[in-house]
Amino acid sequence: MNQRNNQPLINTLKWSAGILATVISGVVIFWLTEGLRASKPTQPVSQTSPVEQSNPQQSEPETPVISGTQSERELDGIWDISIIGNRRISSDGFIEEATGTINRVWRLSFTDNIVTGEMLGSKGTALQNPCNNATLSGERSEENIQLTLTFNGSCCPEEQSLYLLTLEPSSDIFRGTMKPQDVPEGGCTLWYGDLVGEKRTD
Repeated sequence: MNQRNNQPLINTLKWSAGILATVISGVVIFWLTEGLRASKPTQPVSQTSPVEQSNPQQSEPETPVISGTQSERELDGIWDISIIGNRRISSDGFIEEATGTINRVWRLSFTDNIVTGEMLGSKGTALQNPCNNATLSGERSEENIQLTLTFNGSCCPEEQSLYLLTLEPSSDIFRGTMKPQDVPEGGCTLWYGDLVGEKRTD
């Protein structure tokens, strides 16, 4: 009888013990979880620093580019040409060793790397009957100039001489060579030689 009368009390105690165990388990789990979180070191908030840009490699100074206007000023005008002849060729095709001087006056014009001009006069010890009627045409590449002189009129018509010239840094003097383009015809004589050209500044 006593055991039956105590049964409700026993059931109540069991139920209370179960609830208490559940509560204790929850507290323990909560404590462990929070403890683990607290044990982790706080990561500092990193501030992204701006990336330092390396200075670009300094480029070498560029070579000045000669403008068309400047080039025209360098070549446009009257030029005095002094030639020292060292060989000559006649219509028979033989090249003869000879010396003589030739002085010429040119008017040159430069446009878009194209050089044109005319011969205004010619004289010298190498010329018995100088031909004064001639035109000039060619081109310029930086300091190098290649010109072809073509005689016109009745004096050695269509005969040509080739001039290979190099401008000096001052740009008002060039030096170079002269040679015939071909064996002349008729009674014409053409010369080989070295030359200096100087631009008139007044």
